[in-house]
Amino acid sequence: MNLLEALDEAPHLSSPAALAIADTNGKFQVPAHIAYINRLLVEVAFGEMERLIVNIPFQHGKSWICSVYFCAWLLLLFPDKRILLAAHEERFASSFGQKVKDVLDFKHVAKEWPQVKETLLAQRGKAQLSTYASGGKIQE
Repeated sequence: MNLLEALDEAPHLSSPAALAIADTNGKFQVPAHIAYINRLLVEVAFGEMERLIVNIPFQHGKSWICSVYFCAWLLLLFPDKRILLAAHEERFASSFGQKVKDVLDFKHVAKEWPQVKETLLAQRGKAQLSTYASGGKIQE
C-alpha cells in the first residue's frame, strides 16, 4: 500500500492536525495559526523545508501540534525515521513522550491502517519510545 492509498483509508493521517482532531474526537481546534504551523510541519516532514522554528506565546497550542501530534504523526507515517523530542526541562520531555505514546496507542489509528500495527511501542518509560522498524526512538 502506498501513501496515497493509506491516506484514503485513514484521512486522519493526512497531517498532524488531522491526527489531533481524530485523537480528540473533534475537540482539537485548528485556528488559523495552528493551520499555518500544521502546513509548515507537513512541509518539513516531506523535505520541502529543512528547518522550522515556531515562536508563539505560551498556551497557543504549539506544544500539542509540534511536540505531540507532529512526532506521533511522523512516526506513524515514517516508522524508520529517527526524531529527537527535547524540552527545556526533564518533566516536559517525559510528559511529551508519554503523550506521543498515548497517541500512537490510539486504537482507531491501528484499526483503520493495519500497517500502523508494526509501530509497536517498547514500554520502558514515559520518556522512551521506540518502534520495531529500524529507528523511531524517543529517549531522555
